[in-house]
Amino acid sequence: PVSSKADIYTESHSDRLRRTANRQLLIVRTLVGEAFRTRASMPQASKPPDAEDGIPFDSVVAEAGSCVDHVEVMLCEKNQGLPVVLVTYKHKDCCNCAECTKRPS
Repeated sequence: PVSSKADIYTESHSDRLRRTANRQLLIVRTLVGEAFRTRASMPQASKPPDAEDGIPFDSVVAEAGSCVDHVEVMLCEKNQGLPVVLVTYKHKDCCNCAECTKRPS
């Protein structure tokens, strides 16, 4: 699990949070089901594609190192996720991760 991916979604790009600002990450138990795996971008997709039998896949998994830097799982139904815990975290003042280098001190 990589929280730096979550950091991208914690704010507006026009109003960046300080490096040491508190952020929250929701840990969720998910039912991925039969996943469609892809290495290609699918910007127009609003649901998983259909399998060979005509039944839609349950989710989409984008492989790391392809169109995304980290594995991404897209769920399309509300009942596929169950929130388990809310984690509050912040980066250290001396953090030099990819996201912190883009933020004000």
